[in-house]
Amino acid sequence: MDSLNTLANSQVIHSQKSSIQTRPLNGFKFALPLLIVSVLSACSGEEPPKEEEKYAVPVETTTVIQGDVSSFYSTTATLEAPEEAKVVTRISGLIEIIKVEEGDRVTKGQLLAVIDAKRQRKN
Repeated sequence: MDSLNTLANSQVIHSQKSSIQTRPLNGFKFALPLLIVSVLSACSGEEPPKEEEKYAVPVETTTVIQGDVSSFYSTTATLEAPEEAKVVTRISGLIEIIKVEEGDRVTKGQLLAVIDAKRQRKN
């Protein structure tokens, strides 16, 4: 019986050893690809990104005070009226008085000028 016990014990020990030996191999199967990837990424040949140089930008400061703000804008332009009208007289003659200035707003029927009545009567 002792020989059977010894044989059984040696088989148990042998099976324990074989299971112990396969565990590290299983772990090695997963560790090896990670190790290869780590080594290859470290030796990729690319330089690590450099940090941009930080430098101070010169600025000018001033004290804020309360005061009036004056702004002036000068330009040239051509202005056009949205509507135009032609003014004609029914009679001819010399103008005595002009009642409006250029640029004034006028209305329909408004007296714009007076024609010399003396010359008109002679004709």
